Amino acid sequence: MKCTNCGKEVSDTANVCGYCGHRLKSTSLPVESRPVPPTPKLSADPSENSVSRKPRTPRGWIFLTVVFGIALIVLAALQILPRPHSTPPATRVQGPTAVNPNSAIDQQQSLSPEAPSSALEPPATPPTNDLPLVEPCDITSACGQTYHKGFDELAKDFIATGSRAAPGSNTYSITFARGQTVSLWLAVCATSADILKQNLQHLSYKLTIDGQPINMDKLYQWDEVDSDGTGCRRYLGNISNWTGNRHTVVTTLTIDAPINDGWIDRPAGDYADIYEVTLTP
Repeated sequence: MKCTNCGKEVSDTANVCGYCGHRLKSTSLPVESRPVPPTPKLSADPSENSVSRKPRTPRGWIFLTVVFGIALIVLAALQILPRPHSTPPATRVQGPTAVNPNSAIDQQQSLSPEAPSSALEPPATPPTNDLPLVEPCDITSACGQTYHKGFDELAKDFIATGSRAAPGSNTYSITFARGQTVSLWLAVCATSADILKQNLQHLSYKLTIDGQPINMDKLYQWDEVDSDGTGCRRYLGNISNWTGNRHTVVTTLTIDAPINDGWIDRPAGDYADIYEVTLTP
């Protein structure tokens, strides 16, 4: 055949002219040679004519649907299950609580290490002289008829309490045998019984031996009025059974308000006599 462009003779099977390069034949298939898809047969039932096709569902929608379904199930379960009655936590109030003393002691003993027996015993006190025996002496009885020297007689340069114009203390050193009984005489006087009665409201005596208070009931007490009208409150006791070597006996007259005994004015305060006792065998 001839080239439709340059007129040269070319092969019948050539697709392109070898002289001018013109395309001689189309590379596409002829119409009659193209495959034609078969035409589906139509049925009288319209529902059968539709081609069954499965729609594609995105994976994201599937995941959301599953999550939403689980959430609905959980919410439904919470609504169906019974709810426990919630009670507010008890407020703890700091304050005293009743404690069984026995349980507290048991707990303390269980927690604390076992102490040695010596630690549980009270500390030993240093040895001291036993106090002597103090007994009241009624002057109307046989005791009053028996003479014993008194502290005022054994003391050198003794000054009677009634002779002092001001509070203070006097100290005396006395010595006697350990087996000796010594009388203790105390007195408060005024020029009349009425003045004495008024002054007694502001007067009081105290007795100590080696720092230990002795009840004044250990001394016999009586009131008397002398022939000249002088009124006195007197005390008398006998002290015996002395032990050791040294003792300190203190008598204190306390005046809590100024008084006048008819002789002089006496200021308030303590009027003390201190006897330092040394015992001999």
